[in-house]
Amino acid sequence: MDAAFTSTLTVSTANLDMLKARLDAAHGPQTASIERPGADAVKLATDAWAVALAELARLLQQRINGLSNRLNGSIALIGTLALLCIVFAAMTYHYIARPLEQFERVVKKVHETRDYNLRIERSGDDEIGKLAAAFNEMMSELAAVRAQESSDHLELGHVARFTTMGGMTASLAHELKQPLAAIAINANAALRWLERARPAVDEARQALMDIVGDVDRTTEVIESIRSIFKKDNHHRRLISVNDLIPDVLSLAHGRLTSDRIAVTVELDEKIPDVLADRVQLQQVILNLIMNGADAMGTIKDRPRDLAIKSESRPPSDVLVTVRDAGTGIRAGDMNRIFDPFFTTKSNGMGMGLFICRSIIESHGGSLWASVGAPYGSIFHVVLPSADNPSRVRVDSPAAAPL
Repeated sequence: MDAAFTSTLTVSTANLDMLKARLDAAHGPQTASIERPGADAVKLATDAWAVALAELARLLQQRINGLSNRLNGSIALIGTLALLCIVFAAMTYHYIARPLEQFERVVKKVHETRDYNLRIERSGDDEIGKLAAAFNEMMSELAAVRAQESSDHLELGHVARFTTMGGMTASLAHELKQPLAAIAINANAALRWLERARPAVDEARQALMDIVGDVDRTTEVIESIRSIFKKDNHHRRLISVNDLIPDVLSLAHGRLTSDRIAVTVELDEKIPDVLADRVQLQQVILNLIMNGADAMGTIKDRPRDLAIKSESRPPSDVLVTVRDAGTGIRAGDMNRIFDPFFTTKSNGMGMGLFICRSIIESHGGSLWASVGAPYGSIFHVVLPSADNPSRVRVDSPAAAPL
């Protein structure tokens, strides 16, 4: 292109110079007769443009070919990358995703069935294989622990039965101590009345009748204790707590009088009846009264007052409180006094309050203690009214049946 355009420019310049010279030499009418420039300049210009067009076409085709080659290279590269991605995805699913799905299925099945004998069927030195091996090892340990727990549970069942039997034995001994002592006292009194020179038959008869009453009460206590451990509620009747409290105080009258304990009774006449075993509730209230008397046995610097109160407790419960002016309960023992075999008395067995709570809870109620002000202790007994049978429980959480 440079050579063609240079030749065209040279010839054109020469023709222009020649035309100028002719124009300068000619004047007037001769101007029209000036010869036309040579046709070689036009031909050279045409040839130069043809060469230029051919070169431009060649360059354009070269550029198009370059772009086409680059496009084909890009397409080939994209295809290769897409193929690699497909291969990588397939390998990821085969070696990672599918094992993890199996892992998830096994874990879910273990959670649903609690079957610790399930295993993940996979081996290898890769991370998934190591994870599967660790999981299988953990499952083996859990299976062994579960088997040991089952064995321990059976053993604990035997221990619980022996403990329950021991608790029942201690309960019987604790509850029968008072009526048996009364039987012994009345029997000795009857013997003394009969051993006189002139036997006092009437007094002996009264003592023997008292013995019969104590025997009947002993039988009731035995049946009551048995019903606690057998979850028996056939002896429950509609009972007024207000009628029950005076009967219990009459049973404890001798002890309260000998210990010079002043009793204050405050009964709410509007409290509802409860569905309960009369003998069992007598045992609870009598036990709380005797505990209060024991707590005040060493008190000498203040009156020995025992207060018993009944009242309604919203929404439909009956609350009975027994307050004493004794030595009180230590803070560390407040939560332990209801445990079986725990006692702060030198001659106690630690079953009284345990039995009391068992009885109250078997009736759907609750029993707890609090610190009195300024001294002493308060025991609170809550029982559901007969109008609220949904809260009356028919079983006892305190012990399993023998």
